[in-house]
Amino acid sequence: MPFKRFDAETCQGTSRSHDPFLRIVKVGTIAFSTGALEMMQLTQKDTVAFFQNEESPEDWYVISDKSASFFKLRWGKTGDKAVVQNAFLAKKILMSSGDGQAHSLRLKLIRSDVKIDNRPAFLLIIVGGGISQSPSVEIGHNADEILDEIRSNSSKPFKPERKAR
Repeated sequence: MPFKRFDAETCQGTSRSHDPFLRIVKVGTIAFSTGALEMMQLTQKDTVAFFQNEESPEDWYVISDKSASFFKLRWGKTGDKAVVQNAFLAKKILMSSGDGQAHSLRLKLIRSDVKIDNRPAFLLIIVGGGISQSPSVEIGHNADEILDEIRSNSSKPFKPERKAR
């Protein structure tokens, strides 16, 4: 029987941290990848603001500045990743994506010709589907009912068969 091997040698180059993207999580974390930080040329003194197109609410833009009214970036220890923490904004972006049940979303950062407050704006495009809340409660409940039914219909306890070596 043929097998395809997956290991450190055959799975090289799978890291996407240099792709310019943002990961939005419903609890409020908005994480900038290394590629996004590089594309926007963000430094530890920069702040960011997000803008929603009122005519097309699924379109979001991000700009940077050193404004005190913008969101301050929290930088990782290595300086190659940064996050903004704001639950209201994260939920607003997730809701505008069309999947109100999503818990997280991956958004690609694209250079655009749009200028907001005379600053270059970067468009956010949904590339990773939202991770919705799983129906694990229902699955677990159904599994318990099935196991109860099996136990009640069985006169002796179930023991799996062991294969001879």
